[in-house]
Amino acid sequence: MVRPALWLPVLALLAALLSACGGGEAAAPPAAPARYLPRSEVTRQLSSAFRSGLEQLAVMSQAPDEASQLAPPVQPGTLEATRCAPGAPRPARGAVWRWGCRVRWQDARGRPRATRYVVRVTGAACLTAGAEPRPPDVYDATTRNTAVHPLAALAGSGKRC
Repeated sequence: MVRPALWLPVLALLAALLSACGGGEAAAPPAAPARYLPRSEVTRQLSSAFRSGLEQLAVMSQAPDEASQLAPPVQPGTLEATRCAPGAPRPARGAVWRWGCRVRWQDARGRPRATRYVVRVTGAACLTAGAEPRPPDVYDATTRNTAVHPLAALAGSGKRC
């Protein structure tokens, strides 16, 4: 039979060793510093996503007999200018940084248009944008169904969110 007095030093030594190792739990790696996009990159990525949306809208808007063609036979519209400004100072520690952007463009018929976007930029260099107000759903001739307007929600070309 082992005496309890002998166990106390062994338990104290074991407790000291475990506390020196962090109690058996791995220490969390330090957080990567936030990498927010600069204004020029926010503007570039939103413009690029908008152009892609215009092309998608042109394909969706084809006449039903042309809808099987993936290359749009009609002009998709033209992006004229994109202006973006942060809605607040750059946040600390990777919080979402809100921006406001305005896109001026012409539709396929040459009519001037403007769309406002609420843009979210994360500290991981990720950009998402939603049109305000949201454009109504459109008829997609390729699927013969109603679909979300391709300019309603846009995503940046960098890391996917």
